[in-house]
Amino acid sequence: FKPGNYIMKDGPLVVKGNATMTGTNVGIAFRGETSVFSFGTSTQVNLTAPKSGPLAGILFFEDRSTSKNRLFQIKSKDAERFEGTIYLPNARLFIDKESRLGQASNWTAIIANQVEIGQGPNVQINSDYSSSSIPVPNGIGPSASAHLKR
Repeated sequence: FKPGNYIMKDGPLVVKGNATMTGTNVGIAFRGETSVFSFGTSTQVNLTAPKSGPLAGILFFEDRSTSKNRLFQIKSKDAERFEGTIYLPNARLFIDKESRLGQASNWTAIIANQVEIGQGPNVQINSDYSSSSIPVPNGIGPSASAHLKR
């Protein structure tokens, strides 16, 4: 992907086979009930969020008006760089298989209605915000207060 913002409208973003998805300063918005992502097991994904603009610091942005628990999936064997915010406030984020998620990222934030970790993945959520040139959205990071629902 070239730097910029992309919109997936009324359809999924599916990365499968041995595909590689890379991009620096990329933000992807999902609009519509059928707009979700799925990263297959043999894929490689390396993304950083935009440094400026409406999606600054946000890798993935789910439309807030969508229904609850739509499924977004990461099964990629190599998703070691997701630097930015995965914002899926209504969604279910499922991370499974032998995924390696986040190890090469200075920071990753996940905001989701539900996060489910299957068998086998290695998920690493780093928080070295000062080492990154990707801005941290308001409400996230060392000055934010966390609120967990029961």
